[in-house]
Amino acid sequence: MIYIEDKTQEMQFELIEKIAFAKKFELVFWLYQEYKKSEFLGLPVSPELQGEAVTTYGNGSFPYNTLRIECNASTIGLMKQNKKTIEENCDSIVLYEPASHDWYLCTIGHEGMSLIRDDSVMNELSSNGFQASLEAPEWW
Repeated sequence: MIYIEDKTQEMQFELIEKIAFAKKFELVFWLYQEYKKSEFLGLPVSPELQGEAVTTYGNGSFPYNTLRIECNASTIGLMKQNKKTIEENCDSIVLYEPASHDWYLCTIGHEGMSLIRDDSVMNELSSNGFQASLEAPEWW
């Protein structure tokens, strides 16, 4: 597991962009349980899990999730245009490989942390200026 401390949303979006453009991924916005609308950024909020959730709440429940969408330049643009809405409503933003239930990359904005399950991208991340480590920070 790769741990990336990234206190700014811009760095988290940049990380998603770098990883997502390397190969094909699908994206899910996981929304706080307080979110009660039927859509988010024009995407339907789904009653069914769209993949493995990163966050589980104390009562065993999960955040709400949007339908999976292809992560491409339009998706990245949508995120950048809606930073405040994402910050206020998203528990995490998660990338999945197509047809996979397991998450590949997760940004957890309110924690200032991103996680990547693929250790093989460690050198690439470091060379692109991300503060990446194979060890979890003490506070995590």
